[in-house]
Amino acid sequence: MTGFVTFEIENREALDRAIRLASRRVSDLSIPFAMVAKDFFKSRKAIFALKGPGQYADFKGQKKEGKTDYQRFKKKKYGFDYPLLRATKRLETSITKMGAKDNIYINKGRSSRPFLEMGTSVPYAGYHHHGTKRMPRRPSLFFGPEAPRFAKGEALAGFAKRSLQTINKYVALEAGKSFAEATGTRPVVNVSEDGVNL
Repeated sequence: MTGFVTFEIENREALDRAIRLASRRVSDLSIPFAMVAKDFFKSRKAIFALKGPGQYADFKGQKKEGKTDYQRFKKKKYGFDYPLLRATKRLETSITKMGAKDNIYINKGRSSRPFLEMGTSVPYAGYHHHGTKRMPRRPSLFFGPEAPRFAKGEALAGFAKRSLQTINKYVALEAGKSFAEATGTRPVVNVSEDGVNL
């Protein structure tokens, strides 16, 4: 059985209302949505550039000569043991390259109910995200305050804030008003994990 991960924005109604109002003043949000998506896929590259465990739990098991049995197996089979989330590159490619196999990118910025969906359809991504009895939790999708636990720097941790800034700047340029002025609302994105099926 495979798992999936969804994230729920805590003030979703306010954000949805703000985006709908912004889309009335700026008929096409597909451009800032595409910019947000580009940032999303680019910022995920940070976790696949790690030369060690980074903030993730390292390989489990007894070490012989400084490496676990699985670490030696991975090194022999793939030619490397780090980054931890890379083996075949399927997961990495799906969340770092728009249009790649298993990549999820749906941009409905021109819709009357605009939305943006990004992620991966790799079946085992949920196992990495939540961990299993045999594998520690090693998430690959970050959207907000949980990012610093697994990755250093602003590439991942600042994504939610940058996303709102991107949309705000676009609306300001197109409508001649800030997002808050154009919509009468000031959404704050607080992201929490929700909706896990394994």
